[in-house]
Amino acid sequence: MDNKKINKEVRKISSFSSLPLLCFVLAYILMTLGFNALMVYLNNNSVSVDTGLMTLIAYIILYLLVIPTSMLLFYRTRGRKTGQTLKSCFTKPKKSAGWIAKWLLIAIGVIYLSGFLSNLLFTIIEGLTGVSLTAKEIAFDNSIFGVINTLVALPIFAPILEELLFRGTLFRNTQPLGEWFAVIITSLMFGLWHMNYTQLLFASVMGVFSCLLLIKTRSIIPSMLLHFIINSIGAVQSLCMMNLDVNMVSSGDINYIISHITPIMIIGLIGFMIIGLIIAGLVLLVIELIRHRGRANLAKCEYQIKPLKKLSVYFSAPITIIVFAILISVTVLNALNILHL
Repeated sequence: MDNKKINKEVRKISSFSSLPLLCFVLAYILMTLGFNALMVYLNNNSVSVDTGLMTLIAYIILYLLVIPTSMLLFYRTRGRKTGQTLKSCFTKPKKSAGWIAKWLLIAIGVIYLSGFLSNLLFTIIEGLTGVSLTAKEIAFDNSIFGVINTLVALPIFAPILEELLFRGTLFRNTQPLGEWFAVIITSLMFGLWHMNYTQLLFASVMGVFSCLLLIKTRSIIPSMLLHFIINSIGAVQSLCMMNLDVNMVSSGDINYIISHITPIMIIGLIGFMIIGLIIAGLVLLVIELIRHRGRANLAKCEYQIKPLKKLSVYFSAPITIIVFAILISVTVLNALNILHL
């Protein structure tokens, strides 16, 4: 295959990987702007608005309509030509339960460590620049619909549909360009896709381990399990925080603390558990790196193209340029509190 045909194929892979994200991001932005305008209108007319219900409706539309529709379009076009199907993701893992458990522990430990490092990094950036960054709120309110969001959106919708989109579809579509390339690119997409600077590194690292689990086990089930565990821990933390006044706890009000001792203790135990997971994960990771001498043995690119050239061609696809421009812009504007999406 000559260089012109290779470049065309790389751009085609790039475009088909970015198109589902463009559909989701545009739907998300339009829906958020529409809901915000509707809430302002209703509030101005003295009509009470249940934000939990509005959020639940948004999640249902985005996760049960937009994501499945975008994947359906992908498999009816690109998937049909390459023979790629979602069904092929749901195979029995090629690794033992013990191997999967070990790497889930490693992944969880490194993911949480990346979260701590991310917080430290942005704290340093704030101190050096004097710019105050605003984290996008991901906790739900304490209404019945807020509880439903916490119990459904985080541990069910996200682990299933996000894994099918990013690992089952986008990563496998990018695999012909080299597995390390596909891991890095789709994981970065996954991190930016959250449009929240506090989740950028955390989600990107989770994307890396999710891709590696898919590669080594030839099944999407372990990556879904990893996503489920991470999000379930977050869901428990959110449920415990719903009726807590952080300022009252920080002030050391003993009466308030005693009256809310159960959620406070659960949050504390989860914190200690996460520290234990980080230590155990890092120890196991070092052992595995020494045992395998840092080799991952991932497949190389199917096309004769140099890495930098491949990267430049991949990011020359118009749809990919648009998607990354939107994701980076919204993430920055959210962080600077200029935009609320």
